[in-house]
Amino acid sequence: MAMTANFLGIKYVPITFKAEGRMRSVSVPSIMDFNVEGIVRQGQSEPMRLENWRSWTPSLVMAKGVGNNTYTDHDMSWNNVGKNGHFAKFQWP
Repeated sequence: MAMTANFLGIKYVPITFKAEGRMRSVSVPSIMDFNVEGIVRQGQSEPMRLENWRSWTPSLVMAKGVGNNTYTDHDMSWNNVGKNGHFAKFQWP
């Protein structure tokens, strides 16, 4: 049984991921450029977290889209500038 109704194909591309302080970014040339920054309450130094979220990551950092936040491929186009974002450490079993 197919898991998708419309298979759009596969591409092999370089992916660049960066984690620096409260910033996280991922880039795929000519396709995707996403950047988020952890949200810090006034007077605090660490970003806010959502605890006990899911089994794969019990602690989720609350973030917002900053800078470029675009995806354009397969006739889809997204722009997430200023919108909701999250990041977390995780490990595949």
